[in-house]
Amino acid sequence: LTEANKVLTIEKITPQQASEARDIKAKSLFETGRFDDALLEFKAITKTAKNVTGAEAYYYIGKAQFNKRDYKEVEKTVAKLIGYEYSNDDWNNKGMLLLADAYMAKGDDADAQVILESLIENKPKQEYIDEANKRLTELRAKLQAAEAARLEAGNKEMKVEFNNQGKQEEDLFDKMYDDLEKQKQA
Repeated sequence: LTEANKVLTIEKITPQQASEARDIKAKSLFETGRFDDALLEFKAITKTAKNVTGAEAYYYIGKAQFNKRDYKEVEKTVAKLIGYEYSNDDWNNKGMLLLADAYMAKGDDADAQVILESLIENKPKQEYIDEANKRLTELRAKLQAAEAARLEAGNKEMKVEFNNQGKQEEDLFDKMYDDLEKQKQA
């Protein structure tokens, strides 16, 4: 970060050197958890880059937003990444995985599942298929656990309702018995 800042202050710097220094600075800020500062740098890169570096910057913007739990912005950024003229399949697939993570993080499991399944169907590089399958397996396990918990909770509720109903019937029977005893005594 320090060296990148030094390079950026040099007067006679080529546009290529400035671009590389800005990229290093942005990634350094990201890696040190300074997401707001990193966002500013990556956004500046997207405005000037006319190559795959811009796609990478969009991806890192999305990751910074994800780390800040700003999932709605992640969706917008991934859309920009996919539509970016200089993007490629690698960055688009990484963006889709990030989007699925954002959906899962905000509890939108159905959309996450659709994203992951469509990514797998498009047959990208094996590394992206493996990542998508890993996330899909985790998501399905989470959904199965939630369904089991829901069924278990439903069974407990039924028992409570049944037990309450049985108590009400017992109370009604006791009242009727008491009324009958009173009538016999009268």
